[in-house]
Amino acid sequence: MRVENESVIVQDIQIHPHNIRFERQVYYSAAQNKYFRGPLPGGYDQGDFGADLRALILSLKYCGNMSEPKIREFLENFDVQISAGSISNTLTKTADAFAGEFDAIVQAGLASTRYQQTDDTSARVDGQFWHTHILCNPFYAAYFTRPHKDRLTVLEILQNTDNLQFEFGKETLELLQAEFHIPNKWQGKLEEVGNTPFDRESLATLLDGWFDDGNQQLRTAIEQASAIVYSRHQTFVPVIETIVCDGAGQFKLLTKKLALCCPVSGKVDAGRHYEKLSPIASRHKNRLDSFLERYWDYYQSLQRYRDGPTNELAKKVTKGIRRTLFDTDGLRCARCAHCENGGEERRTANRTFRSGSSAAQQHRGASGPRERASS
Repeated sequence: MRVENESVIVQDIQIHPHNIRFERQVYYSAAQNKYFRGPLPGGYDQGDFGADLRALILSLKYCGNMSEPKIREFLENFDVQISAGSISNTLTKTADAFAGEFDAIVQAGLASTRYQQTDDTSARVDGQFWHTHILCNPFYAAYFTRPHKDRLTVLEILQNTDNLQFEFGKETLELLQAEFHIPNKWQGKLEEVGNTPFDRESLATLLDGWFDDGNQQLRTAIEQASAIVYSRHQTFVPVIETIVCDGAGQFKLLTKKLALCCPVSGKVDAGRHYEKLSPIASRHKNRLDSFLERYWDYYQSLQRYRDGPTNELAKKVTKGIRRTLFDTDGLRCARCAHCENGGEERRTANRTFRSGSSAAQQHRGASGPRERASS
């Protein structure tokens, strides 16, 4: 007996040339001795190759990681007639077309949250050491490759600009006094300038007149402080309230708040140091293994809280850090202020250390070299 038909979906793909012939009007001006031709539709007005083919070339290069010769070989297998030069031009002369899209993504990303996470890593550009910076949050990620990774470079990235601006005034002077501690002589110089904006070229001219090639540290401090103050008040991009980073010096002072990060794609920075330890004594090895197990269990709880924060998880995370970092195989660290009756335990432990008793030896075995050094 026949029953109802069923549907079966099988995915497949077809790759073949799709050539389009356009007819367009042509006019000749005898007065100008010039031909005028009607425009082609959008996407088909950039040479002999359509938008879909150009997009495929970009995808094969940057998503498939294929070399240009292999891209040409792939296309020729499907009767697409294209030269090596055309493939190269498609890859190298389309960057400007993506610049506007990149700027729009960064602008939207900066506005999407009150915080941004950033980091950098080394990169090679024409044989030279540069730095690739990432700026991201859960909604986007943008990459910038620059020759430096100093504070001015980070400010450029946070404002998505190559033309950094600077501002002198009362706020700049206060920042220099509080964080950079510049001499009174140069504070007076800044007061004489007053409230004045600068671009990079005009500021360089001013500072060249003040310092010439000397006093580079003070010069850098003035550049950084004036750039920070400008970034706080500019309106071209959203002003970031919090940076999440690894705590490197170039990220400090740039925003109202600074948050230290735990990289979700790898291990917590601090955990890498413990992983490098190689205890010789089996007792120490067992203690390290026990600590690392608690450490990474706690890291997993942080990730769960990040993915779905609740009050209950917050309490567990708060308790977990004490148990993870301050417990030592059931013993409380005598030096830890978080431990119950910590003050009395510290005093008792110090007396024990000085006494040189067998109890001291037992505590040394449990608490490790940090406690021995403290005695």
